Amino acid sequence: MPAGSSPFPGGATSEGACGAACCGADAPLRLLRPPEALPPARQGRAYEQLIAIEGGRPPYQFTLVDGALPNGLTLGSRGLVAGTPEQPQVSRFVVAVQDRAGARLRQAFDLRVQPPPTARKAPASAPAASMPELGELTTLDAHSDLQARRDPVAITYLLPKAAFEALKAAAAGGAASDSAAMPPEGELVDPALAASAPAAVVAPPAPAASAPLPPLPDDLSWTEAQQAQLVVALEPMLKQEFPARDLFEAAVRTRVCLHVSRVMVNEARRLKQKAPDAEDFLTRCTDPTKNPTAPSYAAAAASAAAGQLPLDQVRPWLLPPGLESWLAKAARVERPLLPSKALDWSGQPGCGCAAERVDQPLYAFYPTWMNDVQPQWMNFNLINRLSVFALPLNADLARPDGWATSTAHTAFARTARRHGTKLDLALYANDWRFLLAPTAEQWTSARQRLARQLAVRTREILDTPLPGWTEDVKAWMPGFAERQYLGDGVTIMVEDLPATRPGSTRFAEFYPAFVRALAEEMGTHRERQYAINLVLTLPMLKEHAVFGVPALFELLKTVEQPTVAHGRIVAEQSDYQRGSNVELRFLVLLPEPTALSKKRLRQFAEDSPALHGTDRRVFLRSIVPVLQLPSPEAQQFQDDVVYAQDNFGGLGFWPVPLEDREVDAARREVLSNAFGPGPELDWKAALCNWICPNRWALRLLLELLLVAGAGVWVALQLNCEWRRRYGRVAMLAGLPPALVAFALSGCDPAMAFLRNGTVLLGLLVIALIVFLGAAMLKRTVEKP
Repeated sequence: MPAGSSPFPGGATSEGACGAACCGADAPLRLLRPPEALPPARQGRAYEQLIAIEGGRPPYQFTLVDGALPNGLTLGSRGLVAGTPEQPQVSRFVVAVQDRAGARLRQAFDLRVQPPPTARKAPASAPAASMPELGELTTLDAHSDLQARRDPVAITYLLPKAAFEALKAAAAGGAASDSAAMPPEGELVDPALAASAPAAVVAPPAPAASAPLPPLPDDLSWTEAQQAQLVVALEPMLKQEFPARDLFEAAVRTRVCLHVSRVMVNEARRLKQKAPDAEDFLTRCTDPTKNPTAPSYAAAAASAAAGQLPLDQVRPWLLPPGLESWLAKAARVERPLLPSKALDWSGQPGCGCAAERVDQPLYAFYPTWMNDVQPQWMNFNLINRLSVFALPLNADLARPDGWATSTAHTAFARTARRHGTKLDLALYANDWRFLLAPTAEQWTSARQRLARQLAVRTREILDTPLPGWTEDVKAWMPGFAERQYLGDGVTIMVEDLPATRPGSTRFAEFYPAFVRALAEEMGTHRERQYAINLVLTLPMLKEHAVFGVPALFELLKTVEQPTVAHGRIVAEQSDYQRGSNVELRFLVLLPEPTALSKKRLRQFAEDSPALHGTDRRVFLRSIVPVLQLPSPEAQQFQDDVVYAQDNFGGLGFWPVPLEDREVDAARREVLSNAFGPGPELDWKAALCNWICPNRWALRLLLELLLVAGAGVWVALQLNCEWRRRYGRVAMLAGLPPALVAFALSGCDPAMAFLRNGTVLLGLLVIALIVFLGAAMLKRTVEKP
């Protein structure tokens, strides 16, 4: 590139950039974004945007050389545009940056300050059914054609105790009890089955303000006997928070069916008869479409009223029409997406680094509202990737306050990095009105611009350098230089998808366009390794073409760019190689019962005509089933872990398994054996558990010892008297750095190439040859 030219066409210009002759191997100084508008700001809302740069020799010095920033905003010397805009306006300004070696760049930026959001009224001519009821929205963002909620929230489902109380009140005011139709409550559960139930756990945090319960179905006829049995069946769900409605409804059906199954087992034992096949019964009970002769609620209610309720009618008797939907509405909770305070994580005492599992990692979700429950102890030995849930996917996509400048607010990221756990930032969307904002003529260009804008913004957030002088030291430590960033990947979760046109059609166009734009943007930064995780459910795989196996497989090939020969991916055994620096994974939330849903998940890939041979194997290894915690039964939990290892590309959990909370000792042992060090650690594993989290201190110690050793060697070479008196003793100075280097080579993730290959053996052979050669060529002096 000619001197003084820009690394971007028409972009930043260099003023006397340092060339290779004066900068050695330093990369050329360049801004990380092409000339374009910075993300828009809002009047009266705090704004932070870091102008990213790479190459050259830090530290960098930023100055404003032309134009002016919007009123209320300032440019810091480290490149942070921050403040609170005072009025709507559009400003253009020029920023110059200079590094320690004297290389300089300058670039113009546009920054738009938008007015405060106000409620937007739907056009009078628009039919009511064309717009989903998703809450109050802000005005249309003119820069991106994207409308965002004022206070973005995630919709989860947590069964409240008040639902049981409302049903109890309905039973008290209902008809006479039909309790004689069911065995006494104490006889419903076999003690052997009860022993397998999960240990007591702490319930998820309750929402700040509980919404009033919806009215019960008008035609619901509820009795005390139904109430007693439903409480026994669903009480474990009081401690489970589900991220999707279909997962909650599936859990309700499963809990009721498991309860009925136990009743049948007990009854068969009492009558000394053979119990029915549990798996076959659960298959028919949880999916009534597989049992066309299933009895109706009317028949079950009539049998119960007569005092004779057959066991095959218990399920419709416990779940009358409309009750399942009512329970889902009662369980609906709005959770704030952005954390209310700094995330507080701590590694379990004695916790080392995550096991190096590239092909089958263990994923986990961390909902930010869990931060209100203490303690936040995590076993980072197990967790390879942790998704912080979540940031709202909208035009105002921005880092939470302090994530760019505060060491306290980014301590969670440093904790994960310390233990070698990759950090993904989750993007969540459940408000799709922006799809209907542009006209049909404007939609094509709006879709491309919106997908590109969000992709650039997402990558910029991931590449936010962690603040603090310690992170600067890590970035410039000789031999171990590594810039610490906020995130390693992104997890995309979508909910409440548009069900009618044109919303459904436009979503099918926008979603893959956004994933492709994100992969393309990440691909321009080959020095980093990224991950894109798409969160799916089984109904989404079945009902939406955009999430069908053929569409997902095409996305996989587009994102990862594998080698293809004769129409199929080239992958011999485990030698599949991506052609890009972006990894695509499909995180599928499994509903209960997992004994059935995990097999259905594999069957989607097996039955797809789009997959053949190696394509099917690669696709299956891109699927990560996600289990709900706390899990129902210990044995089922172990079976799910083994099945995921044998058939898929890892395992995930919602939420993250916290110590002494969602996972008891038996389940921790299963996870440790599958994804991390076993319960009995050998001396090397115990040593690495200390060395790996403290590797940066040991790296610094090694380099200080090497510098000190080099200084001693130079001093001995320059002074013969010192060499004669202290030469032999000085040879011992090489022992401490050798021991530290040996410890790092066995436990430091950055030195995995040494222990996983033949490099270390080769270095030892070379050192031995050098030592023997020096001994043979050393001049000997005969004694007089």
